[in-house]
Amino acid sequence: LIIGLAVLYWLFLNSFDNRSGKIKFIIASIPILAGLIWMRQSETYNIVMSTIAGAGLNQTITECYPLFFTAGQFDITTMMAYYGLAFYLILFGIGWLSYRAVKYRRFADVLFLSYSLITFGMMLLYRRFDYYFAVSGAIITAFVIYRLYQVIGRQHMARTIIIFLAIISLPLAKQSVVVSGLSQAAPSSDWVNTCQWLQEQNSAAHERAYYNGSLPEYGTLAWWNYGYWLMGIGHQAVLCHGGTADNGCSDILLSTSDDDAIGQLKQLGMRYVVIDDDTLYNNVSLQVDDLEGTFMYKAYTGQVKDLYLVYQSNDVKVYELK
Repeated sequence: LIIGLAVLYWLFLNSFDNRSGKIKFIIASIPILAGLIWMRQSETYNIVMSTIAGAGLNQTITECYPLFFTAGQFDITTMMAYYGLAFYLILFGIGWLSYRAVKYRRFADVLFLSYSLITFGMMLLYRRFDYYFAVSGAIITAFVIYRLYQVIGRQHMARTIIIFLAIISLPLAKQSVVVSGLSQAAPSSDWVNTCQWLQEQNSAAHERAYYNGSLPEYGTLAWWNYGYWLMGIGHQAVLCHGGTADNGCSDILLSTSDDDAIGQLKQLGMRYVVIDDDTLYNNVSLQVDDLEGTFMYKAYTGQVKDLYLVYQSNDVKVYELK
């Protein structure tokens, strides 16, 4: 789609002033429109749109927030953590590249600008797309520094490099120290023990379903962060994980009605509910006013009558629905 849009824009700049150019423009538009219609039906589109609309995911997954908004509040800390002051160089660079693309009409400029603008816009709406924009951001920053070096002159090269490295690097120093001190995103020994215990409870039919990708006997519910661990180590069929939409996980866990939550679990064929201390108390994605009134809290503290504690490894607890 991005390459197609670049071709379309390049044709518009170079040959839209004659009949042949108009025909080429119309022909090139057809597959692009078809691709946009196809994308409209994708899960990614629905996730992004639900996030922008303020529904569901933006309450439970911080990576799904817009870049400048956290839980509905304007916030620049994420942008500064990602890019520091280099973000302002990137904005300047995008303007500069736009000017070059219109003035010189070179296809390489148009292609790179199209990719950068689309991924930049995606990142503004959905910060997880920073993964796609990061390379463009680095190239644009280097381009701006190089162009400024050309303007300033060779005699000031060393001074220019030092100044811009300071501008880009110093605001990120504190964030770098914080990140370097974080533990690895690997499962703790308690989570490994829990997942191994769950795997041991699987029947032969459940294991076959797991390896064949067919419908399992039952499912397991946990906060989306832990979905991959439960799948990879515990061979569980999870309702949500880092690569899916919310799929109702937060609606169940944050429900204030035990009966409604239990009803949804039964309807979805869930057998186990796995909750740990971090899910409740160290969850930066969790935005609730009354934590103690949620199904998740009451389940973790043993207050739900239809859930029974069947396994525990320190703060990681497994409840079975009976």
